[in-house]
Amino acid sequence: MRTGLNITEQLEKTIDHTSWKNGYVSKSEVVTFFLFFIFRYITIDTEDHRFGNLMFNYASLVGIAKRNNMTAILPKDMPLREHFLANVSIGDVKHSMNMVLHHMEFGRRACAYDFQTEHLWKEYPYEWVLHGYYQSWMYIKNVEQELRTQHFVFKDEILKRAKEFYIDVVPKRFQDPSVIRIGLHIRRGDHMSAEKANFGYTVADKPYIEQAMKYFRDKYPKLVFIICSEDHTWFKEEIGDSQTISDVVFSIGNSPAVDMAILSQCNHSIITVGSFGWWAAWLANGTTIYYNKWPRYASLLEYHTDKKQYFPSHWLPMPP
Repeated sequence: MRTGLNITEQLEKTIDHTSWKNGYVSKSEVVTFFLFFIFRYITIDTEDHRFGNLMFNYASLVGIAKRNNMTAILPKDMPLREHFLANVSIGDVKHSMNMVLHHMEFGRRACAYDFQTEHLWKEYPYEWVLHGYYQSWMYIKNVEQELRTQHFVFKDEILKRAKEFYIDVVPKRFQDPSVIRIGLHIRRGDHMSAEKANFGYTVADKPYIEQAMKYFRDKYPKLVFIICSEDHTWFKEEIGDSQTISDVVFSIGNSPAVDMAILSQCNHSIITVGSFGWWAAWLANGTTIYYNKWPRYASLLEYHTDKKQYFPSHWLPMPP
């Protein structure tokens, strides 16, 4: 992994001081020139620290960097590093980057693809800072395997907690390898506020959850639903709990990272709204059903969203 932290010192040692006696160009200027064309850094402003949004920031940065033949760089304290290997170059962004331009995602459309990001270096050969959410599968289609094997690999402690859940919390009857795990993530919480609703956010309703669960029940005779949510009470009151429904297990009291690891180890996924569920389904990499009544029609959020660019084409919308 290239960090870029010691390259300046290495270049300075290789430059013959006598070459610069004429005074036309300083040694430091030549070093900067070489650094600029060797590394061509690109980074992203990670102001929003919600888990799923950070994953989009990180993954899209990796994809955009590779597409532009640039080196992605992030600060050491990037929160995802606490949970994943996150194998992007670490560095002091402020001091590593030189001639910098800033790019805001086109039209500030958070859940759509910005084609301008494909030619950043070609159009303007500077280093770049990206601003925005960059939430589209199209940003990462060129680095999917790399993300799965080198970046979004959970650290041992997170995997240990997920394994303990499947051993200690999931009943023995569901621990047989023949039982299909369906991860079900339900996001409600802040999406129910008046401000979010006015903007165009929606939350999944009871008919959607029941229809999605029925889809998998009809397909697999032996299965278990792993429920992760910040509002288990709603599910238990509207759908049922483990006393009334025999094939559901709840993940309660775990951190977002552990819940993500738990959901990633499911065979298939049902998601409602929000980027957390999106990434849980992407990591699980099975059949995914998503809520098709998000965002609200004719809302500002709908303007910010292109569903064909946000949801992978092989995911299943419900209702269709």
